[in-house]
Amino acid sequence: MTSKSRTAPVLFLSLFIAVGSVPLVMGIRGVLQSRATLAWPQATGRIVSSGVRSEQRTSRDDDGRQRTTTYYYADVTYEYVVDGKSFTGTRITLTDGQSGSQADASATRDRYPRDAGVSVAYDPASPDQSVLEPGRWGNSGWLLLFGGVFCGVPALLLRAMLRGEPKTDRDAEQIQARTLSGVVFKERVLEWEPGSRVHLHRDHETFTTIVIASVIVGLLFGIVIGAVPAGIFFFDRFGLMFVVKAYLAVSVILALAFGISFGIAHRRRDTVIDWGFHTVRAQVGWFARQYSFNQIAGLVYLAPPPSATGEANSKQIAKIELLVDGRKYVILETEVTRQQQKHLRGKLAPILDPLSAELGVTWSEAEVKSSSASSKAVANRYQGEDRELVEAIGKVGGHVAHRDDKVYSVDLSDVEGTDGIVEIVAQFSSLQKLQMKGKGITDEAVRFLTYLGDLRVLELRSTSLTETGVRMLSNIKSLECLSLKGTRIGSAAVHPLADLPVLEELNLAYTAIDDRALEYLADCEYLDYLDLTGAAVTPDALEKLQEQLPDCSITTEEDDAA
Repeated sequence: MTSKSRTAPVLFLSLFIAVGSVPLVMGIRGVLQSRATLAWPQATGRIVSSGVRSEQRTSRDDDGRQRTTTYYYADVTYEYVVDGKSFTGTRITLTDGQSGSQADASATRDRYPRDAGVSVAYDPASPDQSVLEPGRWGNSGWLLLFGGVFCGVPALLLRAMLRGEPKTDRDAEQIQARTLSGVVFKERVLEWEPGSRVHLHRDHETFTTIVIASVIVGLLFGIVIGAVPAGIFFFDRFGLMFVVKAYLAVSVILALAFGISFGIAHRRRDTVIDWGFHTVRAQVGWFARQYSFNQIAGLVYLAPPPSATGEANSKQIAKIELLVDGRKYVILETEVTRQQQKHLRGKLAPILDPLSAELGVTWSEAEVKSSSASSKAVANRYQGEDRELVEAIGKVGGHVAHRDDKVYSVDLSDVEGTDGIVEIVAQFSSLQKLQMKGKGITDEAVRFLTYLGDLRVLELRSTSLTETGVRMLSNIKSLECLSLKGTRIGSAAVHPLADLPVLEELNLAYTAIDDRALEYLADCEYLDYLDLTGAAVTPDALEKLQEQLPDCSITTEEDDAA
């Protein structure tokens, strides 16, 4: 985690520590003082009076309305004699003074009825200082618990965060063990030989992580669900300590509930696909099942939904599921940023294609649904007016992704495209992502694409585009990611691309560009990824471009070979 990205968490945790330190210090001081009373000598005393005292305090809220709050105290007076001298006391414990509920005050009154004999502990250095219950923490115990939890857990997290331990060789080895086709998964790839044996393993979340996460969730949501309602509805009757107790009780319940659900969601997963025995063994937690290959229905790539807004580094989940005997098993899962998800499908295709081929099934693409979306009974089938077109694309081997009956992604990268196909696909006005290839796609096709105002990702590989077509592409101002890989355009065609205001990723691999194109690309200030594999550019020109675009990751044939 970079220092910049750590700023918000550090400030957030520091706020918790500051808030928790106040009751923590008060609680510690009260406990120490209360324990000191255990060593005080005792004298015989008598209860002079016993009752419940109430106080009403008036305040005004933000709307100017008057609010009256009633506080209750046990009002007990006793007298005792030390060395022949009579003294009067009113304190039951050393930490008296906190208001409580009327029921608590009444219980204390009943415990010390009038004229009852009592033992009184007094300070030998100052006999007029006395208590009826020496060693009792009273409210200090609750303050200590409240402050300890509210201050201690964030302090431990902050300490771990600021230690900033560098990554070790072991960390690198663990990442390497979870990497497949350039994607880092949560699962360890123990074996990956489709057609022979595939073994994927994911460890359960550590107990420490579950506990820490649960405590944080309990502390945060306990304020909203426990402390705030208790303060609004019960503070007048039961006092401050009831609010503290309610907060802690609700926090514990929430922490337990979250810990259980979090632990279940992050159970151990182990998948073994064995072509020797034609079996699939899927284990989730303690439960394992074994299936034969003829029970496998298919594979599903659950892609993260496209986000038009949000930080580029915010992460979303993508999964690969195995459908077998009516059940779904997550075999691979990863987290990707908004930038990474643009190329994720291309990286996962080399995983899905051989695996599905060896299993004798097909793979499909769907969208990861949020918890709110999954709670709605929404049919997966596309119901838009142009559903016949969507079905036709699927029949020719294309992939269509949609949300709320609006198509946002069309992938025809496995189909030889033509201008006519582009014209048809351009009818999806909500299209945000389009992937196509083929020499049959010419400059005429780009004319249809210029009407797509939301198009952000465009892949036109090995097409017949010329400088004229690329110039028309520069009119699609929403483009963030553009691939012209294998298109024999020259450097002059690159010049118009500098007019794309939000272009972040550009693939010019195996094009006919030279050093002159890099001079034009220097004007693309938001460019953060550039693929120049196979292009006739010199190292000096690359070095100069890297100096002009220091935040851009530039890939070349030489880099790949290295």
